[in-house]
Amino acid sequence: FTVLNGRWRGRAVAERDGRVEEMAAAAPMNVEVDMQIIQLTLKSSHLSALSNQIASKPDVMEIFGKARMQASTVQMAEHREWVRLLGRNHELQFWKTADPRPCVQEVDREYVPGELDASEQWIVELFEPVRLTYYMKPFPLPIFMAEDTTPRRAEVAYLVGIHPQKRGTWKEIYVFKHLRAVHIYNVMSHGRRFYRSLEYTTDVRMTLREMQPSTDNRRALWPRWERYGAGHPYGQYPDPTSVVITRDAEHPANLSGGVETFIPSRLLYGVVPSALLDTHHFWQDEGDDL
Repeated sequence: FTVLNGRWRGRAVAERDGRVEEMAAAAPMNVEVDMQIIQLTLKSSHLSALSNQIASKPDVMEIFGKARMQASTVQMAEHREWVRLLGRNHELQFWKTADPRPCVQEVDREYVPGELDASEQWIVELFEPVRLTYYMKPFPLPIFMAEDTTPRRAEVAYLVGIHPQKRGTWKEIYVFKHLRAVHIYNVMSHGRRFYRSLEYTTDVRMTLREMQPSTDNRRALWPRWERYGAGHPYGQYPDPTSVVITRDAEHPANLSGGVETFIPSRLLYGVVPSALLDTHHFWQDEGDDL
């Protein structure tokens, strides 16, 4: 160790074996220990315990558990706090405000059941019970589809529900002709990036997410079209904030050789089988491959 005499910032004066040595101010000093105030500085950033606001987030606890961790601030901004964990080859970006942006709307033909082409009437048959049951209250949800008529041979129809305040895509709706099923995904922001997550289906037998039809007491039988239905088309993840967890290429578990980003399982509902989500953590490389 090199002991610094005083707290002179211009030029570091070191004492070793009774001899005073000088160290240029520009010399690389990644770690500095100030013994007068007992403060450790890492690359010009003061170390401190990771704030409970970040450490208590479910995604952070899933990767690191309840361990106490030291972190240095990389960048502090109005909407984001970016920290690096000491000795773990991980960085955390805490987005502490909700994402005000809408997801881009890529289709612009309004869904009007009575105006669809004859080749699209199967969409009305399968989707109208869902729309009339869930999307008319508390307000009618604007729904759009591709400008071009759905081909007669199409097996899947794609529709989107538009957010009433933000506009832009809020719900993604997939109608399957031969499976006789409707899947609805919530489009959600995580770290200022949008993901789709399955939140409702008319038939749990046809989804990649493990979902359970309601077992609550009921006064009438299930409607035939929703006998195996589960979830709710207006379900949403309750926390608008998010923590993006990345790990360096040097991390022992890194497979891509670049920075990898942890993708929480809720962002992969209906995309990756639940059997894999229950047993694996998924990391996305810089090329967006899992």
